[in-house]
Amino acid sequence: MNAITNAAKERMTFHKYSIWIVLAIFIAMITAYAIVEKKWLYLGALFAPFLIYLCIKKPFIFLLGLYVLLLPLDSLLSVTGGPEGQQFIKILGILTIIVLVLKGSFERKLKRPDHAVLYWVLFTMFGLVSIVWAIDPVIAQNRFSTAIGMLVLYLVVASYEIEKNEFNAMKTLIIAGGLLAAIATIYNYQSGVFKVAQRASLKFGEASVNPNLLGFSLLIPISVCAEMMFNQNKKIIKIFIAIVLALMLLAIILTGSRGSMLGVVAIFIVYFLSIKKKLSFVTIVIIVGIILLPFIPDFFIERWETSIETGGSGRTSIWYAGLMVVKKYWLLGAGLNNFPLAFNEFADYATATIYRFRDPHNTYMGILGELGIIGFILAIFGVWRHYKIIKRRCPKIYQNTQIMLKAAFWAVLVSSFFGSYLWKKSFWLLWMMIVMHRNIIEMEIDKNKAIIDSMTFVAGKK
Repeated sequence: MNAITNAAKERMTFHKYSIWIVLAIFIAMITAYAIVEKKWLYLGALFAPFLIYLCIKKPFIFLLGLYVLLLPLDSLLSVTGGPEGQQFIKILGILTIIVLVLKGSFERKLKRPDHAVLYWVLFTMFGLVSIVWAIDPVIAQNRFSTAIGMLVLYLVVASYEIEKNEFNAMKTLIIAGGLLAAIATIYNYQSGVFKVAQRASLKFGEASVNPNLLGFSLLIPISVCAEMMFNQNKKIIKIFIAIVLALMLLAIILTGSRGSMLGVVAIFIVYFLSIKKKLSFVTIVIIVGIILLPFIPDFFIERWETSIETGGSGRTSIWYAGLMVVKKYWLLGAGLNNFPLAFNEFADYATATIYRFRDPHNTYMGILGELGIIGFILAIFGVWRHYKIIKRRCPKIYQNTQIMLKAAFWAVLVSSFFGSYLWKKSFWLLWMMIVMHRNIIEMEIDKNKAIIDSMTFVAGKK
C-alpha cells in the first residue's frame, strides 16, 4: 500500500514539475517572439497577471519599491517619449496610492499616522489656498497636481503598517536605483554626454536630468548604502558595498553639484559623530577617497575654486533679489509656484544673471517668497517634528537605521540651501522613510507587549 502511495506522489511531483517546465518554455518563446517582432502588447499581456499578483501581494516591495528605484531617473521616464510628457513615475505613484489604500482597508493595515504628519498637511493646504492671492492663479494651479500627489502618497505611506522586511527591501531598492543612476552618469561622462559644460548627467533622447537634481537624488541612497556597509560583518560584502558607495560619490562629483557634495559631507559628519567605531569609519572614508582621487575631473576642482568669485554660479546675486521678494511678500507670499514672477519685479538687483523669471535656487527662500512667513513656519514645524521622531529612543537593533535617517535628514537640509527641491520626490521620500521607520518600531513594541500580556495571562491561570 505504501509503495502505491509513494508511486502516486512521485507521479504527481513529476506532473507538477512538467507543468512548470512547459510553462517556462512557453513564456520564454512568447517573450523572445515579442522582443524580436517588437510586439510589446503581447509582452505586456503575458506578464500582466504576474505584475497584478505582485501589486496586490507585495505592494510595498513591488510598487513603492519600484517607485524609489526609479526616482533618480524620474525626468527620463516620460510615457509620451518627450521631455514634457506625463512622467511614468507619477502614474506609478497613483497606482501605489490606490493599491495601498485598498489593501490597507481590506486587511486593516491602515492606522492613524504620527502627529508630525499634520504640519506637512497644513503646509500643503496653505499652498493650495494661496491661489486666492497668487500673482498668477493659473501658474499656482499648475503646481496643484504635484503638491496633492506628493501629499496623498506621503499620507498613505505614513498610515500604512509596514513590516521590517518590507522596509529593508525598500532600502535595498533605493541603493539599486542610486547605483543604476550612478553607472549611467559615469558612462555618459566617459562618452562625452554633458548637460551643462563638462557636467555629467542622465540623458535619453530629448529628456535629461538637471545635474543638481541628480546629485540631490543620490543623497538618500548614499546614506542608506553607508548604513548597509556598517551592518555587514562579511568583508567581501562590505567591500562590494564600499565600491557601490564610491560609484555614487563619483557620480555626484561628475555632476559638479557643490550643494550635493556639501550634503555628502553632512552625511559623513553625522555618521562620524554617531557611530562607535570611529577609526573604522575614518579608514573606510580614506580608502574611498583614495579610490576616487584619480577620477576627480579638473572642472570640479575649478568650480570650487571659483565658487566665491562667481557667487556660487550667480546664486548670491539671485538670493539678493530673492530677499527683495521676501521683503515685499513676507506675510502670505506671492502664491504657490509664483516665485519666478515675483523675482521678475526685482530682477535688476540680480546683476550676475541676465535671465529673468528665475527660481530662487534655495528651498527656504522659495517657501518664504511663495508662501510667506506663515508657510515657512508650517514647513519648519514639519521638519522639526520629523527630526524629533528620529531623535526618540529606539531598540538597539534599529539604531543604525536611525543614524542613517539623521544623516539623510541633514544632507537634504544642507543641500536644499542651494537648490529648489521642495516638490521633488526625493525631498518627500525622506519624510516618508522617517514615519515608516517609526511605524515599524511602534508595531514591534505593540507585538512585544502583546506577547508579555499573553504570557502574564497564562502564568496567572496556572
